[in-house]
Amino acid sequence: MGAIVLDGVIINDNCIIGAGTLITQGKIIPEGSLVYGNPMRIVRNITDVEKESICTNALNYVEKAKKLFKNLLTIGFHYGIMFKRVSARLIFG
Repeated sequence: MGAIVLDGVIINDNCIIGAGTLITQGKIIPEGSLVYGNPMRIVRNITDVEKESICTNALNYVEKAKKLFKNLLTIGFHYGIMFKRVSARLIFG
């Protein structure tokens, strides 16, 4: 269940948007807001613990993606599928 974000919406840093939320045209979501509903409403500001969790989760996803891509490259070369190492460097540094 994704959120629906219409034209001209600005979502500032450190926000949590609930699943199924409808953010109508031109809305501005202030930094650090928890938003959900149809139509959306700003429920409250998120806590410092929640902000930390957002950053930690994002970093975990990046690390998992790097490992997955590395495994795909290994499997791909093993079975003769051509993957370019250059693209791996561009994506993951």
